[in-house]
Amino acid sequence: MKKKIALLYITFFTLVSCGYKKEAEEITLNLFSAIKNSDQEKMVELYPEIENLDNYLKSDTIIINEIVELDSCKYCVSLKNKYTNGYGKTSETEMQIYVKPKEEANIKDGFMIYDSKGLCDIKDDAKYKYAKRKGLIEDNNLTDQVIARKIDSASVLITKTALDFIDYLTANVRVVDWNWETNDYSYSASGRGVVKNDTPYYIPDLKYIITYKKRDGTQVTQDNGRVTYGKIRPYGMESFSFYTSYVGNATKASIKLDFDTDFILETVINCEYE
Repeated sequence: MKKKIALLYITFFTLVSCGYKKEAEEITLNLFSAIKNSDQEKMVELYPEIENLDNYLKSDTIIINEIVELDSCKYCVSLKNKYTNGYGKTSETEMQIYVKPKEEANIKDGFMIYDSKGLCDIKDDAKYKYAKRKGLIEDNNLTDQVIARKIDSASVLITKTALDFIDYLTANVRVVDWNWETNDYSYSASGRGVVKNDTPYYIPDLKYIITYKKRDGTQVTQDNGRVTYGKIRPYGMESFSFYTSYVGNATKASIKLDFDTDFILETVINCEYE
């Protein structure tokens, strides 16, 4: 009697099992063929959310190691990807591709790739490193799409923090003294100024923007230049001079500082300003 029950169980499991490993293998092979041929349109057709991923690895060939059926006719295809770069260096990477029906109610509509693991080389990605530092990514076994969503969250936080940092710099790195004068014959202007850095940061590649206006406030022209090509030390001062070839009949001017974008982002991403 027990043997009959076991036989019935095996028969039932065989009937309900999806049995679409061949389709899972085929769509995986097609994806890496598209990657090899840089066929972006085909890649998106097979794996719609691949557009969420950055720096996916190139491929010459793959070796499929195992195809495991998950739940609801989903499959995990484990493989080894091989690629040889232009310098003759060959790399091998273990990956997983996750496949499911396009429509669960109608498997005959075909399959699609809905996630992956190890498809992207993001270990040196600045936003990924920031997400790790901030504890947004703690698990080293996440899928590519989960990591992509966490990196998106990190990007939002980076932007917010960068804007806060700009406000901080604007308030604490200032032109504390400046003057200018015009040349009545050439309609040019020249002047000097001093920048005071009241922060603990070395400020690199700082620029100024001067706006010249008429007496009624109408803008005549705008000019810009560098305060210094080097760095202003923490709590230090830097003098600079400027020359504008034409200011017309401007009678007043305003000046503001323009901070280096790379410096702002690197400081935020390295969590040196929070």
